[in-house]
Amino acid sequence: MKTPICLLLAGVFLVAGCKRGKVPTAELEKAFQEPPTAAATPAAPPGVPPPNAFLQEAVTAMKTNGYVEALVPLQALRRHPGLNANQLTAVQDAMAAVQTELARRADQGDARAAQALQVLGAMRRNR
Repeated sequence: MKTPICLLLAGVFLVAGCKRGKVPTAELEKAFQEPPTAAATPAAPPGVPPPNAFLQEAVTAMKTNGYVEALVPLQALRRHPGLNANQLTAVQDAMAAVQTELARRADQGDARAAQALQVLGAMRRNR
């Protein structure tokens, strides 16, 4: 079952035109620079941090090849109630690219990447 998921993620990664070994952040950052429309973006409940806090953490990690560290803020962004459709799509695409890069690194023997993929798999099974 891992192989079809990895192949799907690899396809998404290649279709997006990403360079091997580097996950681009431009599309993710661009999606959060667009001014939201009032009708398209639900208001976040009080006490929920703004999405830009998670965005900056994820982008910083991705730019320094910290893909393991990028997963937590990307997951928080994906669950954030104040995202519009374009932002959610950009977050999903970034997560797919990060997971694909982790799979590539795990295949090359990176133990930390392999461990991160195991944790992700366990999280999916426990939903």
